[in-house]
Amino acid sequence: MFAIDHPYTFALIASVIISISMAVAVLMHKHTLGVHAFAALKASIGMWAFTSLFEVCSLDLPTKVFSYSFKYLFIVIVPPAWFLFGLYYSNRLRRLRLSQFGLLCIIPALTLIVVATNRFHNWMFTSLDFIKTDGLIFIVRNFGFWFWIHAAYSYILLFVGFFVMAKQLIDSPSPYRWQVVTLLIGGLVPWIANIAFTCKLTPYPYLDLTPFAFTISGIAFMWGIMRFQLLDVAPVTHEVVIQNIEDAILVVDGEHRILHLNPAAEKMIDLTPANPIGAQADSVFSWWSKLKTNNLESIAEHKIIDFSENDMRCMMRLKKVPLKCNHRKMGMLITLANVTDAFLAKEALLNSERRFRSLSENAPVIIFALDTH
Repeated sequence: MFAIDHPYTFALIASVIISISMAVAVLMHKHTLGVHAFAALKASIGMWAFTSLFEVCSLDLPTKVFSYSFKYLFIVIVPPAWFLFGLYYSNRLRRLRLSQFGLLCIIPALTLIVVATNRFHNWMFTSLDFIKTDGLIFIVRNFGFWFWIHAAYSYILLFVGFFVMAKQLIDSPSPYRWQVVTLLIGGLVPWIANIAFTCKLTPYPYLDLTPFAFTISGIAFMWGIMRFQLLDVAPVTHEVVIQNIEDAILVVDGEHRILHLNPAAEKMIDLTPANPIGAQADSVFSWWSKLKTNNLESIAEHKIIDFSENDMRCMMRLKKVPLKCNHRKMGMLITLANVTDAFLAKEALLNSERRFRSLSENAPVIIFALDTH
């Protein structure tokens, strides 16, 4: 028997339809970073709601008990999927290694084992009772110690995913901010609902509102996809841009202490400090002495630095930009572009012209040029 006329039933069915539809839709979408994590998130939410449908609305007690335990197969997927999607979307993860994925799955895998064997040790649930209210029969269980380990791990992953997206909201330019707002709404509402249910803070302590909250989050995600091209155009942080610039970029303060280096600048380090941040620039870069000044503002706008690196001649064009905050000087941003090939080609051309001029001027023959007339 099945109670299909209860409002909670329709809410669960709506959550199943919306979540599964979105999972299929994003998998058919072009493959961008985070699409698979987002699809896993929505698919596991849909199956969570589907099993909750049998748990809450079925009048057969064995079916209710089995569904209550079986839904953990999908519950344990939601926090890691949200966490990975948050890292992908905020550009903090470009590629997931198998070892990283394995570490992420240790607690979820152990949780499934504990749930499946709970009758032998009661680590997940210490007792099981039934209560009938509002035309439905609810399962009431007292939680064991492992449930709180699982809950703490899940909430940590949800919090980290929420935090990196919230930081993305602050760092992103305005065109991307509504994208992040939809993600935060979609992630925050079910999180609050689940905490309220776990701590029995709702007016209906036996009714898990988490699947219903997923309906709200699904609508928020759908709004983001349709209105703000969520998953089409993801924001790129300034840090990612700087890390991938081929020119060397370094930031120094007024005392020539290094405040920041990008990877291209780190490759130019050839002196002693293991950690260059905070060190004097002349103790990190051998070419710094070529500047021959203690005042960076006196350096020419496009100064050429000529030095040797690994027994090879290297020429860099230095460009400086003062860094200011609230009209107060904070330091200097220095960009170094490798112009070795261009300068060597220019020198070779000049040398060739000199040789040709010398040959033509000293040749023992008459040489002259005529135009077309």
